[in-house]
Amino acid sequence: MPISTTVTDTDKNFIEHETQRMNMALRSMSEGILNDAKNIAPILTGALRQSGRLKVKKNEVDVIFGGGDVPYAKIRHYVNHKNPQTLRYLERAGNARTQQGLERYI
Repeated sequence: MPISTTVTDTDKNFIEHETQRMNMALRSMSEGILNDAKNIAPILTGALRQSGRLKVKKNEVDVIFGGGDVPYAKIRHYVNHKNPQTLRYLERAGNARTQQGLERYI
């Protein structure tokens, strides 16, 4: 979810401060998405929920599930006949937090 802004003020301290605030808000929002997705995700052994993590980059945070011992994470996101209420667990968590708006985290 890219976020961009245009600042006409050339005050370097102002730009750095606002960038830090936006990154902190993005990180906080991403942590909320991760926690919500873990609560929605299907649980059998707990491995899928435990595989959830954040990958922090400059001005970007990815919420990731799967990898390693959980190669089925993507499949479970889209297909789950046994527990259909858990479908799109990551997408639903992200949409719910996005609807609240980033302003909540600033």
